[in-house]
Amino acid sequence: MVAKEMDEPTGFRLWFGTLGAAAAWFVHLVVVYVLVPVTCALGGMTLMVAASIVLGGVAVAAGYVAWRSWSQMSDEARGNLIGEMEGSRKGFMLYGGLLASGVFLLAILLATIPIFFLNPCTMEGRI
Repeated sequence: MVAKEMDEPTGFRLWFGTLGAAAAWFVHLVVVYVLVPVTCALGGMTLMVAASIVLGGVAVAAGYVAWRSWSQMSDEARGNLIGEMEGSRKGFMLYGGLLASGVFLLAILLATIPIFFLNPCTMEGRI
């Protein structure tokens, strides 16, 4: 299957690919913080883990959208961002979104790890 080349991705794909993972990371921080009292009341960490999985999936989806949109652009629109820093604004946005998606997915994963080892309902170890 040959990918159809597009000159300029616009609208939702452009902005979701660029900012979707950053928004997912921000929402992850807020949602997990808000879910601590609910988690303590219910006695399980399922909601916090589920929120992390869903928002990690949003970050992966944003990276996929950025990659597909960037790879389907023509060579002239994509430019040579790595070697000569030339190209279109939209190509730069999507390439930056692709890189940012990896960073923000890593941030979501790193913020999820303590959920498995630390109990947010106890006061032990707090200053």
